[in-house]
Amino acid sequence: MVFFRKYPIRNTPKIDPCDFSELQTQAVGCYCRGMTDHELNEELLDAVADADLLKIQQCLQAGADIHHVRSMGQDHGSLQPVTVLSMVLFRVSDNMLEEPDLQKFKEITAMLLAHGADTVYAMAFAQERYGRYDDSLHDEAYVMMPVWHLIAQAHARRA
Repeated sequence: MVFFRKYPIRNTPKIDPCDFSELQTQAVGCYCRGMTDHELNEELLDAVADADLLKIQQCLQAGADIHHVRSMGQDHGSLQPVTVLSMVLFRVSDNMLEEPDLQKFKEITAMLLAHGADTVYAMAFAQERYGRYDDSLHDEAYVMMPVWHLIAQAHARRA
């Protein structure tokens, strides 16, 4: 037998049963708690790889290091995406991404830059993998250029 409350519980916020954003925010925040610094930093890199804007924000709020460099265990040169911005460049180079995905990565890039993400490794990574940066490239074939432009502009300002 199921019993239903006749009156609502006091002091409980009304929650739209179809809106999961607040619940998701709380869940990610709880998920970050109790992690070691290394786990939190790795979670940030994974969230960037997954283009999970909410999780990125939660990791940063929980104290993830925006300058964390993922250890690859052996030297792979500059070909591996081991920082947040190099991960964005790596992911955005995927030609299977659609316009909403590309826009999301542009937003993520702007947010990471606003939090002070280092551009040096990302620029070296991009040059090693994709060639020398050319700000005149605006061809549709270069889907990663809007993100690369943001990083290059920040890099030039910081130099």
